[in-house]
Amino acid sequence: MTPDGYDLSGRVALVTGGGSGIGATTAHLFARYGADVAIAGRTQATLDKTASEITSASGRRCLTVSADLREEAQVAAMVARVVAELGRIDILVNNAGWGHHGPLNGMTTELYRGEFAINGFRNRDLRPLL
Repeated sequence: MTPDGYDLSGRVALVTGGGSGIGATTAHLFARYGADVAIAGRTQATLDKTASEITSASGRRCLTVSADLREEAQVAAMVARVVAELGRIDILVNNAGWGHHGPLNGMTTELYRGEFAINGFRNRDLRPLL
């Protein structure tokens, strides 16, 4: 049990966009409170660095899953791998996302579709994959 009473021992958290920023901080906190965590993102080197920091700081397991969440097959594979290696998913944080910064008339169709695909993932119900 942590000094402030939060206890996530025995829980498994999956954090998308977990390699950096808000996602990494969230994964660190879940581990600090006793959860094993899986972090997903597109850049394996970033995931590895964050996972090493989480494990060193908390002693908890931190699985890395390289995945492009715009690709449904990769989302299904991500969920399957987390369940296979950590047993289940108790907590899901859909943190992955990005956006175009600049004038709308400078946004290509490809950028628009990519932004919509990744940010639309946050609204996806993953329960059928579990």
